[in-house]
Amino acid sequence: MNVWYLDKNTSQLEFPVNYVEVQQKLLDSLLVGNNTGALNLVYNLITTDVTKEYLLTQVILPTINIIDDLYNRGRISESERQAFQTFAMDLIALVGLVPNTSPRTLRARSLCMAGSESSVHFAKIASAVMNLSGWNAVFMGNVETKIDPFFDIDLQRFILKFYGKSKGLVVILIFSFSEGPLRFLCNAVKSLKSRFSGDLRLILFTKEELGGTAQTLGADWVTWDIFQLHKWLESEYKKSYG
Repeated sequence: MNVWYLDKNTSQLEFPVNYVEVQQKLLDSLLVGNNTGALNLVYNLITTDVTKEYLLTQVILPTINIIDDLYNRGRISESERQAFQTFAMDLIALVGLVPNTSPRTLRARSLCMAGSESSVHFAKIASAVMNLSGWNAVFMGNVETKIDPFFDIDLQRFILKFYGKSKGLVVILIFSFSEGPLRFLCNAVKSLKSRFSGDLRLILFTKEELGGTAQTLGADWVTWDIFQLHKWLESEYKKSYG
């Protein structure tokens, strides 16, 4: 039995939820080091009718983006950014681990990997949302520092071992805001398609400025919009599996 409690920072929230207000409360808690308040805010929202996917994409994701912006403008230090983002990543994991009340189980698996530090939270949120939506989704983490002349072979062996004979839809998602890792990882996955017996899709998630380059790499789809990504995934699954 789970025991949930209301904290003074969250008891005044009004329903239906104003996501902008909630996001500001979360950001305010993080910026003053009140991790307990931030955690209680998310705990209490999880137990309401708030859609967990919305909590991830309209509360936690914008908060991380604002923290990045504050750092880039010199408003917070490197240490503050590291602490805030690490805790925010923990919140993503927390939300993603709490199942929906009426979970679906799809014939679909996914592997999300990041190829740059700035894209890690997008990959982790995408994986969490997919799990909540009924996918068997795995977040691989940031592999940028693992890339060397032999990593493509290692990655291909991993994918073939765990996904090569999967029945249903398999989607490999590469998140990177750096051209080099994006290109390397895309080529590594593309080259194993001929050895893949299942129904495989390759998606690239990058920043808009790299969109033109990404379009030339031969993936099945390219985006820089987290909302469009999940719409595309739902559509692609329905086309093949109803």
